[in-house]
Amino acid sequence: MLEMFTTIRKVAGNGVNYLRTPMVYAVLEGFCIAAPYGVIAFMLPGVFEDRLQQDVFWTGFLLIVLLYGLRIVFSLKSYGGGLRAGYEAGTAVRLHLGEHLRKLPMGFFNVHDTGELTNRLFHNVAMVEMMISHFFTQSVANLTVPVVLFLFMLLLNPLMASVLFAMLLVAIPLLAGLIRMVDRESVKRVEMIDDANSRILEYVHGIGVFKAFNVTGFGFARLEKALDRLRTFSIGFEVKAFAVSLSYSAVLEGGFVLLLVLGAFLAQKGVIGLSVLPVFLILAFRFYRPLHRFAENAALTRSTFAGAKAVEEVLEQPEQTGKEGREPGGGFDIAFRDVSFGYRGKTVVHDVSFTAREHSMTALVGPSGSGKSTVTNLIARFWDVERGCIEIGGVDIRTFAPEVLLGSISMVFQEVYLFNDTLFNNIRIGRESATRQDVEKAARAAHCHDFIMALPEGYDTLVGESGATLSGGEKQRVAIARAILKDAPVVLLDEATAALDPGNDELIQGAIDTLVRSKTVVVVAHRLHTVARADNIIVMDEGRIVQSGTHAELIARKGLYADMWREQRLAAGWSLRERQ
Repeated sequence: MLEMFTTIRKVAGNGVNYLRTPMVYAVLEGFCIAAPYGVIAFMLPGVFEDRLQQDVFWTGFLLIVLLYGLRIVFSLKSYGGGLRAGYEAGTAVRLHLGEHLRKLPMGFFNVHDTGELTNRLFHNVAMVEMMISHFFTQSVANLTVPVVLFLFMLLLNPLMASVLFAMLLVAIPLLAGLIRMVDRESVKRVEMIDDANSRILEYVHGIGVFKAFNVTGFGFARLEKALDRLRTFSIGFEVKAFAVSLSYSAVLEGGFVLLLVLGAFLAQKGVIGLSVLPVFLILAFRFYRPLHRFAENAALTRSTFAGAKAVEEVLEQPEQTGKEGREPGGGFDIAFRDVSFGYRGKTVVHDVSFTAREHSMTALVGPSGSGKSTVTNLIARFWDVERGCIEIGGVDIRTFAPEVLLGSISMVFQEVYLFNDTLFNNIRIGRESATRQDVEKAARAAHCHDFIMALPEGYDTLVGESGATLSGGEKQRVAIARAILKDAPVVLLDEATAALDPGNDELIQGAIDTLVRSKTVVVVAHRLHTVARADNIIVMDEGRIVQSGTHAELIARKGLYADMWREQRLAAGWSLRERQ
């Protein structure tokens, strides 16, 4: 129980503090549910023995009415407060989780797919909300009722109360077994839900590929298998939980039957009065009902607790840190010093050292898989290096707060993601304080103002999810407009023109020329003619630097760069001739 509250406080933060008052009201609600039965227990023997005075009857009656009225008030307070606590906590968890994900290295996202993270943000947080808003307060009320009733029964007849308590002790191990089973199985179920969510997203995102290659059945088979596993496991889980819960309930019901037999025997022997027996049995019957509900709530609470643990696992992932307020001290030169880095045990960058000078363009070229994009990702600190260090302005980037580092960098990649929002808002992401005039100026510089104005709603046009309504070249120019608007001193370009037609290539090359003026520019290029004017060209192969220099120097020197240049020049002259 302590572990559960510790975990909830860790993931919900201050949101869980709202539970204090609802829990108090839940205790008062439970007392008001049980107390009328205590009043009845006091009055009924007098009724059976025909000695109940009228004023006592009316006093008891009014007290019962008052208790039921208070119960309504406390129930509303408990329920409403629990709801507020749950949804306050849910909001806090989602915001906390989103902020935490933003600060995690990209390596975390390589080993956790989108479906799993989506499940953490939505399904698992919804489980936390449900636990706090409903199960906690209900469990407190359901536990308070039998405690108060047991005190009444202990005053009424200690012997029979002791028997009732003994039967409860027999049932408690079954309840504990139910909770342990739910704990164990719920963790597996969360993993299966993660897998099912991942397969659903995979199927939706890949539906175009499945249809194009007529393998929709294959894609659906993976989804169907994941859902079938989840269905089979969930049914088995519910059956096992029901069997244990039924055993627990059977012991409690058996305890009531035993009380009935024992009470009749003791009444026959004159140990207890005939007027006391029915009163005690009424209290005992009411005693067991909330214990059944408590078991249900306990199982549901522990089931949802698995969701809270899943959220906690993400929150325990170490964030990238730095020193608050630390900034580059000596300009914006970028220096790699004996940097090595790898993914999942495979080194992809080996002992890389070079300097990208401020106000210059440094190009990274080489065959696919040579480590070029990894270098730009390391500059942005999407990952931390394994050996060596990267400096900007003479300062190790690991000492910068992530916000400071990324605030100094503009990035344009081959794969552009646009949000399902207006073009204006998509560009203004570069600088949220920008005015409309600022956005339009950046768009003109990126050569995208004209096509935006040709759209029905201009800058207020919605672009759809991931910019689905725009062409690849249009999305690329919008991304460059973002970067121009940000006006950061360091610019990273990763294959920004690799997949574009010549017309778009020329427009985007002009936009890039505007973007990189007076910046420290690192560009990854596939088309070598786009970087022929670079101040320094670094040639990479299999994660190592094999050549460096200007275009003219590398052509004259022969080697990998000269070979790549010659192959691309030959390819540019290819043509498809009509068959005779």
